[in-house]
Amino acid sequence: MPFGLKERGVKLVGEAFFEIKTDQQKPFQVESGKVNVTVLRTRFNYKAFPEDKDVEVVLAEGKVRLSSVGSRTGKEIILKPGERATVNKTTHQTKVSSENVEKYIGWHEGKMIFDECPLSEVALRLERWFGIEVKLADPKILNYEISTTFENESLHQILALLELASPIKAELIPATIDRTTQTKNREKVIITGKN
Repeated sequence: MPFGLKERGVKLVGEAFFEIKTDQQKPFQVESGKVNVTVLRTRFNYKAFPEDKDVEVVLAEGKVRLSSVGSRTGKEIILKPGERATVNKTTHQTKVSSENVEKYIGWHEGKMIFDECPLSEVALRLERWFGIEVKLADPKILNYEISTTFENESLHQILALLELASPIKAELIPATIDRTTQTKNREKVIITGKN
């Protein structure tokens, strides 16, 4: 990707994994509205979906400087390998924690890693991964937690494995085309508890 003579950077909506080579003359920057990351040298994951309340930065290697645009403190944070920072888009409150970074960066190698994730989060990640709609139709399963790793499995395989290992039932409804408007409805998964 070509960059200007004095700077390297991208604006991000969504999620991306970066491997950046150090260039002291041209630091690399990632911006997503309220949060900026300046790369000092690194491998990191950056997640900034418009519908999420937080922006998330997870550092695998190297060092990044994180700043929140609009923060009253103006304080910058230097992340170390193995740290995860979340920045609230509204309050600019930043939380930093030590984490197993693999569960946050594994997606770029075809892995979905769930470590005691509520089914609501699993549903959101499946929606983003497969471009589908997932509806949790049974309130008693909303906080059911999943701990597993999927690696390059299809949606059908994942749903079958989830049904086998947990008290849920998943119904896959194929995508359809509305003949009147000629618009395509996304494939949908409806998840309920097993009776």
